[in-house]
Amino acid sequence: MGFTASRGKLLFPLSGRAEAKPAHREGTDGPGLEIRAPLGTPVRAVFAGRVAFADRYGPYGRLVIVDHGDHYYSVCGNLANIDVRVGMDISAGEKLGTVGDEGRGPMLYFEIRHGTETVPPGPWLGI
Repeated sequence: MGFTASRGKLLFPLSGRAEAKPAHREGTDGPGLEIRAPLGTPVRAVFAGRVAFADRYGPYGRLVIVDHGDHYYSVCGNLANIDVRVGMDISAGEKLGTVGDEGRGPMLYFEIRHGTETVPPGPWLGI
């Protein structure tokens, strides 16, 4: 099943319950989610794909971008550490890194993009 067909059924990027609120980062149109979670909480892939980016990037802090095919990407920022490398094939649920704190409290910053456009992630995650 492709990424588009998984709309509303993607894994939540953190296991367990977490407070998620709409947010955006400087230099993007948003919308993304800030998901509050304890420092060091594992961050997981919402869908299978290939790691397209894994490094520090401006207002996102430590960032992992996963290419899910058909020009869809998930973006996980504000990480304490990164457990994957560019080019790795990963499965849904695989650990990408851990929740970090870039000065605004421990949280994961999460986006879904289609091409260069950021799309509202809530409907994709079923929230």
